[in-house]
Amino acid sequence: MRNVSKLIEQEFSGRQAWRYAERIAQYSRIQASPGFRKAAIQIVSLLGREGIEAAIHDFPAQEGIRFSGRQSFREWRCRSGEL
Repeated sequence: MRNVSKLIEQEFSGRQAWRYAERIAQYSRIQASPGFRKAAIQIVSLLGREGIEAAIHDFPAQEGIRFSGRQSFREWRCRSGEL
């Protein structure tokens, strides 16, 4: 078990993982929002720099389309709010 832990320590950087999390946290990541898309683009870019192949898959957002039993909806942007 020690060998596995040592291999993981040599291969992964906690500091770098923290920096990645900080970059992703800069975006509002509410589902189907522009921030969610920007965060996804950032992740694909970061993975690509590490030599990991990744892609973003788009799905149609229109009435009558369902994914895993849930109704599809369009990307949206909140322009104002009230509390």
